[in-house]
Amino acid sequence: MLFLLGFVIALGNLIRRPSPQWFALLGTIGLFALGILYMSLRVPSYAQVKAFYALPGLAPFTAVTVAGWNWLAERHRVLGVALWTLLLSWTFTVLRCVLDSERES
Repeated sequence: MLFLLGFVIALGNLIRRPSPQWFALLGTIGLFALGILYMSLRVPSYAQVKAFYALPGLAPFTAVTVAGWNWLAERHRVLGVALWTLLLSWTFTVLRCVLDSERES
């Protein structure tokens, strides 16, 4: 949801005040999405769509998601705190799982 919100905000920023940064971010995300869609339709195989094919699109994806995060946190203080709490809880859960799996092996 944060990505979609950030995408709408970034698209609005690009339309109102065109800048090379937003054009590059949205263009990269769009090209990777179209590329994966095209290759999925062209070669219908389960092995065709892999996460690492879109790895170069991770930085623009993150930037657009952060734009949505910032907009939401600035508008709604309580929601910003809830987002931080959710992110930290998830991070500590992942860290704990990694540490437990290393201890068992």
